[in-house]
Amino acid sequence: MTQAIALAAVQDVIAAQYPALSIDLVAQVHYVRPHEIAHIDVYGCDDTTRRRAIRQQAVSLLRQLGIRVELIGGHDVYTVSPDRSERLALQGYADRLYLFACSEAGTYVDPQRLSAPLRERVDAQVARQRPVINGREYYYANDVEAALEGHR
Repeated sequence: MTQAIALAAVQDVIAAQYPALSIDLVAQVHYVRPHEIAHIDVYGCDDTTRRRAIRQQAVSLLRQLGIRVELIGGHDVYTVSPDRSERLALQGYADRLYLFACSEAGTYVDPQRLSAPLRERVDAQVARQRPVINGREYYYANDVEAALEGHR
């Protein structure tokens, strides 16, 4: 189930931002739209304001991954927990989320934060000079995005 794997990647990103909390995300999915998400529940945070901010961030990250999040009144839902069973799919979502974060921040992409298959694709396609910072080579976000797009 695609949204459960994406939910796991989003939960990992958010949990890393709040190491003092034990953040758990659970999605509610409409029976009539099983490939979308109706609502996100956030557990492990008692502060209402922070919990709402985490929910908003989770929705934003899921949308960046191409998963629609929309609550439709009058339809039954079922719950979906994060799924880490498909390691390659999970890593693919994690790579995309990291790329989005780098693009948003205007920073270079650290190859060590990407999966080995994605690094191989970027290395194979890029023949131009890469930025070197403190003796470490980085990728341009556009090069990583091109490798992701070429793999779909």
